[in-house]
Amino acid sequence: MHTTNEYLDVDDSNYPVVVYRFSDIDPSEKDFDEYLKVVSEMIDRPGKVIQLMDASQVGFMKTQDRIKAANFLRDNRDRIQKGTHAYVFVTKTLITRFLIHGILQIQPLPVTYRLFDSFEKAHKWSMREMGLEPEAVKSERVSS
Repeated sequence: MHTTNEYLDVDDSNYPVVVYRFSDIDPSEKDFDEYLKVVSEMIDRPGKVIQLMDASQVGFMKTQDRIKAANFLRDNRDRIQKGTHAYVFVTKTLITRFLIHGILQIQPLPVTYRLFDSFEKAHKWSMREMGLEPEAVKSERVSS
C-alpha cells in the first residue's frame, strides 16, 4: 500500500516497518481522518508493525487534530497493543517534540516509543528492531 495526499505519504514497502511522512501543510479534516484510518488498517494486519512517523516537516498541530489523535489512542489501546511493536517518531523541532509528548501525556501509548532527530537513524533502528537488515532495504528517501 502506498497512500498519498497533500498531508501524508504512507509507505509499507518494508513491512512490518510502516513509514508515515507528514508534510508541512495543515491537514484538512478529511486528510487527518484518512491518516487515522490507515493507522487503524495497519494495526489490524497480521503480526506486529513499527509505526515510523516522520514528523520532521510538521509545524504546529491544530487542537482538534491533537484531540483526535489522543482519542484514537484511547479508543484503540487494545488493538494498538496487539498489532504494534513500537511507535517511532522523527522530529526536528522542539515544538513538534513538545506536541508529541503532550499527546502522549494525555493518552500514553500501550507500546514502546522512540524519538529520533533524523529519518535515517529512526529507520535503521526500526529495521534492526524487527530483525531486518537496513542495508538491504529499498529507500525512496534522499538525504537532505
